[in-house]
Amino acid sequence: PGALEAEVNPIGGGPKKLGWGFTWSPLVDGDRLICLPGGPKGTVAALDKRTGKVAWRSTGLTDQAAYTSPIPAEIDGVRQYIVLTNQGIRGVAAADGRLLWSHDRRLGTEIVNSPIVRGPLVFITVGGRGCDLIRVKRAGETFAVEEVYANRNMSNHHGDVVLFDGHVYGASEGKGWICQALESGEIKWAERSKVPGGSVTYADGRFYCHGDRDGAVALVEASSAACTVLGRFALPKQSTLRKPAGGHWTPPVVAGGRLFIRDQDLVFCYDVRR
Repeated sequence: PGALEAEVNPIGGGPKKLGWGFTWSPLVDGDRLICLPGGPKGTVAALDKRTGKVAWRSTGLTDQAAYTSPIPAEIDGVRQYIVLTNQGIRGVAAADGRLLWSHDRRLGTEIVNSPIVRGPLVFITVGGRGCDLIRVKRAGETFAVEEVYANRNMSNHHGDVVLFDGHVYGASEGKGWICQALESGEIKWAERSKVPGGSVTYADGRFYCHGDRDGAVALVEASSAACTVLGRFALPKQSTLRKPAGGHWTPPVVAGGRLFIRDQDLVFCYDVRR
């Protein structure tokens, strides 16, 4: 971070230029490692994945980093990386880091969830701010951005959302778990009592939901028709390191037929193969 003159937006807490720290995940794309140091040399940096040498910085985009990860996309034949900062949504060229387009939107404090991209559509959700869907269009050598909708149906702070079969699933502040149609923004169902709010991942036709307050794990059918709970269990133990204001904020992971749940210093693994 020092060599890259990196900066994280400190809105919401944390030291100046460091915020709550660097939480994004780097992206390996071919021979390059894409990261979001933020700061005056460029929000986005492309490094040689073997040597760490800087290939380019997004000098036309110098927002401080937020807590989201860069997302690769190919829109109208142009490879690009879509990033989210406290100032809005941006797209930079994969070839040289040139700023291709911007959609300004003051997004408040903790910007955690990474954008979801489907073709030319880019969806974002931020806690306390709701969600946006934009359409990115190429016009010759430039790009234009059209806002499809902006509403508060999905207002997800840091539990992740999942795009499945044309619908976005996740926990929305004040509404519980919801299923929202991606292209229209319409809520298909909402459920506050069956599953506590928290984080989510998808595997094999099911959602694995991890409650952020009690750590409970629920298995939910991946369907836009209704919220159907297929099973649930409680973790056998909870971390003593969590601060009183903290929660179970690490999303679950499913890999190789196993479900992994992390709670601070504790990691639990469950066999979920059928």
